[in-house]
Amino acid sequence: MSEIIPEVEWYKALEIAKLSKRIIILGQIDTGKSTFAKYLIQNIIKEQSVCFIDSDIGQSSIGLPTTIALKVYSKNYINKNPSNGIVIDFDKLFFVGFTTPSISPELFLSEFAKASSFAQKLNMKTVVDTTGFVLGEMAKKIKLEKISILKPDLVIAFERKGELSHILNEIKIETIILTPSKNIVSRSPIKRAEYRMNKFKKYLTNVESYAVSRKLIHGTPIVASDGTIVGLFTEEECIALGVIESLDRENVFFSSPPINIKAIKKIKIGRVSLKGLINETV
Repeated sequence: MSEIIPEVEWYKALEIAKLSKRIIILGQIDTGKSTFAKYLIQNIIKEQSVCFIDSDIGQSSIGLPTTIALKVYSKNYINKNPSNGIVIDFDKLFFVGFTTPSISPELFLSEFAKASSFAQKLNMKTVVDTTGFVLGEMAKKIKLEKISILKPDLVIAFERKGELSHILNEIKIETIILTPSKNIVSRSPIKRAEYRMNKFKKYLTNVESYAVSRKLIHGTPIVASDGTIVGLFTEEECIALGVIESLDRENVFFSSPPINIKAIKKIKIGRVSLKGLINETV
Protein backbone atom coordinates (compact mmCIF):
# COMPACT_ATOMS: atom_id res chain seq x y z
CA MET A 1 0.00 0.00 0.00
CA SER A 2 1.36 3.38 -0.99
CA GLU A 3 1.72 6.29 1.40
CA ILE A 4 -1.43 8.40 1.72
CA ILE A 5 -1.80 12.08 2.54
CA PRO A 6 -4.94 12.19 4.72
CA GLU A 7 -7.62 14.83 4.79
CA VAL A 8 -7.89 16.71 8.11
CA GLU A 9 -11.23 15.11 9.03
CA TRP A 10 -9.77 11.64 8.57
CA TYR A 11 -7.79 11.89 11.82
CA LYS A 12 -10.90 11.99 14.00
CA ALA A 13 -12.48 9.18 11.97
CA LEU A 14 -9.35 7.09 12.52
CA GLU A 15 -9.51 7.53 16.29
CA ILE A 16 -13.15 6.41 16.33
CA ALA A 17 -12.35 3.48 14.03
CA LYS A 18 -9.63 2.32 16.41
CA LEU A 19 -12.35 1.78 19.02
CA SER A 20 -14.62 -0.13 16.63
CA LYS A 21 -14.57 -3.86 15.86
CA ARG A 22 -16.23 -3.92 12.44
CA ILE A 23 -16.23 -0.96 10.03
CA ILE A 24 -17.98 -0.62 6.67
CA ILE A 25 -17.23 2.16 4.19
CA LEU A 26 -19.95 3.46 1.84
CA GLY A 27 -19.92 5.92 -1.04
CA GLN A 28 -20.40 6.42 -4.76
CA ILE A 29 -17.61 5.78 -7.24
CA ASP A 30 -14.68 8.19 -7.12
CA THR A 31 -15.30 9.36 -3.55
CA GLY A 32 -12.13 7.93 -2.00
CA LYS A 33 -13.50 4.82 -0.25
CA SER A 34 -10.58 2.58 -1.17
CA THR A 35 -7.98 5.23 -0.36
CA PHE A 36 -9.56 5.77 3.05
CA ALA A 37 -9.68 2.01 3.69
CA LYS A 38 -5.94 1.85 3.00
CA TYR A 39 -5.39 4.80 5.35
CA LEU A 40 -7.27 3.03 8.14
CA ILE A 41 -5.38 -0.21 7.64
CA GLN A 42 -1.95 1.43 7.45
CA ASN A 43 -2.54 3.12 10.79
CA ILE A 44 -4.43 0.42 12.65
CA ILE A 45 -1.89 -2.34 11.94
CA LYS A 46 0.65 -0.36 13.94
CA GLU A 47 -1.30 -1.61 16.96
CA GLN A 48 -3.25 -4.70 15.87
CA SER A 49 -4.01 -6.97 12.94
CA VAL A 50 -6.82 -6.09 10.54
CA CYS A 51 -8.99 -8.25 8.29
CA PHE A 52 -9.87 -6.36 5.11
CA ILE A 53 -12.84 -7.43 2.99
CA ASP A 54 -12.73 -5.77 -0.41
CA SER A 55 -16.25 -6.26 -1.75
CA ASP A 56 -15.84 -3.79 -4.63
CA ILE A 57 -16.24 -6.50 -7.27
CA GLY A 58 -15.72 -4.09 -10.17
CA GLN A 59 -12.74 -2.04 -8.96
CA SER A 60 -11.12 -4.24 -6.33
CA SER A 61 -8.00 -2.69 -4.81
CA ILE A 62 -6.43 -5.98 -3.65
CA GLY A 63 -8.30 -8.72 -5.48
CA LEU A 64 -9.65 -9.49 -8.93
CA PRO A 65 -12.75 -8.17 -10.69
CA THR A 66 -15.70 -10.57 -10.29
CA THR A 67 -14.58 -11.51 -6.77
CA ILE A 68 -14.79 -10.42 -3.16
CA ALA A 69 -11.25 -10.50 -1.77
CA LEU A 70 -10.11 -10.94 1.81
CA LYS A 71 -6.69 -10.09 3.25
CA VAL A 72 -5.31 -10.17 6.81
CA TYR A 73 -2.79 -7.43 7.53
CA SER A 74 -0.51 -7.77 10.54
CA LYS A 75 2.18 -5.60 12.13
CA ASN A 76 4.91 -7.28 10.09
CA TYR A 77 3.14 -6.72 6.75
CA ILE A 78 5.59 -5.81 3.99
CA ASN A 79 4.31 -2.93 1.88
CA LYS A 80 3.91 -3.97 -1.76
CA ASN A 81 3.59 -1.09 -4.17
CA PRO A 82 4.15 -2.11 -7.82
CA SER A 83 5.18 0.67 -10.16
CA ASN A 84 2.11 0.17 -12.36
CA GLY A 85 -0.28 0.46 -9.41
CA ILE A 86 -1.92 -2.91 -10.13
CA VAL A 87 -2.05 -4.74 -6.79
CA ILE A 88 -3.09 -8.39 -6.50
CA ASP A 89 -2.55 -9.35 -2.87
CA PHE A 90 -5.24 -11.42 -1.17
CA ASP A 91 -5.58 -14.42 1.15
CA LYS A 92 -9.01 -15.65 0.02
CA LEU A 93 -11.34 -15.11 -2.94
CA PHE A 94 -15.12 -15.38 -3.05
CA PHE A 95 -16.23 -15.69 -6.67
CA VAL A 96 -19.39 -13.98 -7.93
CA GLY A 97 -18.59 -13.86 -11.64
CA PHE A 98 -19.78 -10.34 -12.45
CA THR A 99 -18.68 -6.76 -11.73
CA THR A 100 -21.83 -5.12 -10.36
CA PRO A 101 -24.12 -6.46 -7.60
CA SER A 102 -27.20 -5.56 -9.67
CA ILE A 103 -26.60 -8.62 -11.90
CA SER A 104 -27.52 -11.01 -9.08
CA PRO A 105 -27.95 -9.45 -5.63
CA GLU A 106 -28.70 -12.84 -4.06
CA LEU A 107 -25.43 -14.40 -5.25
CA PHE A 108 -23.43 -11.31 -4.34
CA LEU A 109 -24.87 -11.24 -0.81
CA SER A 110 -24.36 -14.98 -0.40
CA GLU A 111 -20.65 -14.67 -1.16
CA PHE A 112 -20.37 -11.57 1.03
CA ALA A 113 -21.92 -13.55 3.89
CA LYS A 114 -19.24 -16.23 3.45
CA ALA A 115 -16.48 -13.61 3.58
CA SER A 116 -18.04 -12.00 6.65
CA SER A 117 -18.40 -15.35 8.39
CA PHE A 118 -14.75 -16.15 7.73
CA ALA A 119 -13.71 -12.76 9.11
CA GLN A 120 -15.82 -13.17 12.24
CA LYS A 121 -14.13 -16.49 13.01
CA LEU A 122 -10.78 -14.69 12.96
CA ASN A 123 -12.06 -12.48 15.79
CA MET A 124 -10.11 -9.38 14.75
CA LYS A 125 -10.88 -5.86 13.63
CA THR A 126 -12.53 -5.92 10.20
CA VAL A 127 -12.68 -3.17 7.58
CA VAL A 128 -15.03 -3.55 4.60
CA ASP A 129 -14.86 -1.58 1.35
CA THR A 130 -17.93 -1.59 -0.88
CA THR A 131 -18.98 -0.92 -4.47
CA GLY A 132 -20.05 2.51 -5.68
CA PHE A 133 -23.53 1.14 -6.45
CA VAL A 134 -25.60 3.29 -4.07
CA LEU A 135 -28.40 4.92 -6.09
CA GLY A 136 -31.90 3.47 -6.28
CA GLU A 137 -33.98 1.02 -4.30
CA MET A 138 -31.98 -2.07 -5.29
CA ALA A 139 -28.71 -0.48 -4.18
CA LYS A 140 -30.32 0.53 -0.89
CA LYS A 141 -31.55 -3.01 -0.22
CA ILE A 142 -28.13 -4.50 -1.00
CA LYS A 143 -26.27 -2.06 1.25
CA LEU A 144 -28.70 -2.54 4.14
CA GLU A 145 -28.50 -6.32 3.76
CA LYS A 146 -24.68 -6.15 3.81
CA ILE A 147 -24.89 -4.17 7.03
CA SER A 148 -27.30 -6.73 8.46
CA ILE A 149 -24.88 -9.53 7.57
CA LEU A 150 -21.70 -7.85 8.81
CA LYS A 151 -23.24 -6.22 11.90
CA PRO A 152 -20.72 -3.34 11.95
CA ASP A 153 -20.44 -0.97 14.89
CA LEU A 154 -19.27 1.89 12.67
CA VAL A 155 -20.35 3.12 9.24
CA ILE A 156 -18.13 5.60 7.41
CA ALA A 157 -19.92 7.27 4.51
CA PHE A 158 -18.44 9.48 1.80
CA GLU A 159 -21.19 11.78 0.62
CA ARG A 160 -21.29 14.78 -1.73
CA LYS A 161 -24.86 16.07 -1.76
CA GLY A 162 -27.15 13.74 0.14
CA GLU A 163 -26.96 10.84 -2.34
CA LEU A 164 -26.66 8.34 0.55
CA SER A 165 -29.53 9.73 2.64
CA HIS A 166 -31.96 6.98 1.57
CA ILE A 167 -29.49 4.44 2.99
CA LEU A 168 -28.18 6.33 6.01
CA ASN A 169 -31.69 7.20 7.20
CA GLU A 170 -32.31 3.47 7.70
CA ILE A 171 -29.12 2.87 9.72
CA LYS A 172 -29.20 2.88 13.52
CA ILE A 173 -25.43 2.45 13.89
CA GLU A 174 -22.82 5.09 14.65
CA THR A 175 -22.12 6.83 11.36
CA ILE A 176 -19.40 9.26 10.29
CA ILE A 177 -20.06 11.27 7.13
CA LEU A 178 -16.96 12.47 5.31
CA THR A 179 -16.61 14.80 2.36
CA PRO A 180 -14.91 13.25 -0.70
CA SER A 181 -11.43 14.65 -1.19
CA LYS A 182 -10.99 17.30 -3.86
CA ASN A 183 -7.82 15.42 -4.83
CA ILE A 184 -9.74 12.38 -6.05
CA VAL A 185 -9.17 11.80 -9.75
CA SER A 186 -12.35 10.57 -11.42
CA ARG A 187 -12.04 7.59 -13.74
CA SER A 188 -14.17 7.37 -16.86
CA PRO A 189 -16.00 4.12 -17.69
CA ILE A 190 -13.21 3.38 -20.20
CA LYS A 191 -10.51 3.86 -17.56
CA ARG A 192 -12.41 1.68 -15.12
CA ALA A 193 -12.68 -1.06 -17.76
CA GLU A 194 -8.95 -0.72 -18.50
CA TYR A 195 -8.22 -1.14 -14.80
CA ARG A 196 -10.20 -4.39 -14.73
CA MET A 197 -8.45 -5.70 -17.82
CA ASN A 198 -5.02 -4.82 -16.42
CA LYS A 199 -5.84 -6.74 -13.27
CA PHE A 200 -6.68 -9.84 -15.27
CA LYS A 201 -3.62 -9.41 -17.49
CA LYS A 202 -1.36 -9.37 -14.46
CA TYR A 203 -3.07 -12.36 -12.88
CA LEU A 204 -2.94 -14.35 -16.13
CA THR A 205 0.67 -13.55 -17.03
CA ASN A 206 1.80 -17.16 -16.55
CA VAL A 207 -0.90 -19.71 -17.28
CA GLU A 208 -1.24 -23.38 -18.09
CA SER A 209 -3.99 -25.21 -19.97
CA TYR A 210 -6.26 -27.75 -18.29
CA ALA A 211 -9.30 -29.89 -19.07
CA VAL A 212 -12.03 -31.09 -16.72
CA SER A 213 -15.38 -32.78 -17.12
CA ARG A 214 -18.39 -30.59 -17.86
CA LYS A 215 -20.04 -32.42 -14.98
CA LEU A 216 -18.05 -30.18 -12.64
CA ILE A 217 -19.98 -27.09 -13.77
CA HIS A 218 -21.90 -25.99 -10.70
CA GLY A 219 -25.09 -23.99 -10.42
CA THR A 220 -27.57 -22.80 -13.02
CA PRO A 221 -26.13 -23.39 -16.52
CA ILE A 222 -24.97 -20.16 -18.15
CA VAL A 223 -24.03 -19.83 -21.79
CA ALA A 224 -20.23 -19.79 -21.90
CA SER A 225 -17.74 -19.45 -24.72
CA ASP A 226 -14.01 -19.01 -25.13
CA GLY A 227 -12.83 -16.10 -23.02
CA THR A 228 -15.44 -16.51 -20.27
CA ILE A 229 -14.09 -16.15 -16.74
CA VAL A 230 -14.63 -19.11 -14.38
CA GLY A 231 -14.14 -19.74 -10.69
CA LEU A 232 -12.20 -22.90 -9.80
CA PHE A 233 -13.24 -24.54 -6.55
CA THR A 234 -12.35 -27.35 -4.21
CA GLU A 235 -15.51 -28.56 -2.45
CA GLU A 236 -16.33 -25.04 -1.19
CA GLU A 237 -13.29 -22.77 -1.56
CA CYS A 238 -12.40 -20.76 -4.66
CA ILE A 239 -8.68 -21.35 -5.18
CA ALA A 240 -8.18 -19.62 -8.54
CA LEU A 241 -9.83 -18.05 -11.55
CA GLY A 242 -9.53 -19.36 -15.08
CA VAL A 243 -10.52 -18.45 -18.63
CA ILE A 244 -12.37 -20.85 -20.91
CA GLU A 245 -10.45 -21.82 -24.06
CA SER A 246 -13.16 -24.06 -25.51
CA LEU A 247 -15.91 -26.53 -24.61
CA ASP A 248 -17.19 -29.76 -26.09
CA ARG A 249 -19.93 -32.14 -25.00
CA GLU A 250 -17.79 -33.73 -22.30
CA ASN A 251 -15.06 -31.28 -21.27
CA VAL A 252 -14.23 -27.72 -20.35
CA PHE A 253 -10.82 -26.55 -21.53
CA PHE A 254 -9.44 -23.54 -19.69
CA SER A 255 -6.29 -21.60 -18.82
CA SER A 256 -5.34 -20.51 -15.32
CA PRO A 257 -2.29 -19.88 -13.17
CA PRO A 258 -0.72 -23.23 -12.20
CA ILE A 259 -3.06 -25.28 -9.98
CA ASN A 260 -3.44 -28.83 -8.66
CA ILE A 261 -6.06 -29.92 -11.18
CA LYS A 262 -6.98 -32.95 -9.04
CA ALA A 263 -8.16 -30.57 -6.32
CA ILE A 264 -10.78 -28.98 -8.57
CA LYS A 265 -14.23 -30.31 -7.68
CA LYS A 266 -16.42 -27.48 -9.01
CA ILE A 267 -16.36 -24.87 -11.76
CA LYS A 268 -18.61 -21.84 -11.62
CA ILE A 269 -19.19 -19.95 -14.86
CA GLY A 270 -18.91 -16.19 -14.69
CA ARG A 271 -20.63 -13.53 -16.76
CA VAL A 272 -17.54 -11.65 -17.91
CA SER A 273 -15.73 -12.41 -21.17
CA LEU A 274 -12.03 -11.80 -21.61
CA LYS A 275 -11.87 -13.09 -25.16
CA GLY A 276 -8.42 -12.52 -26.61
CA LEU A 277 -6.94 -11.31 -23.34
CA ILE A 278 -4.53 -14.24 -22.96
CA ASN A 279 -2.85 -13.41 -26.27
CA GLU A 280 -2.44 -9.70 -25.60
CA THR A 281 0.86 -8.23 -24.48
CA VAL A 282 0.94 -7.65 -20.74
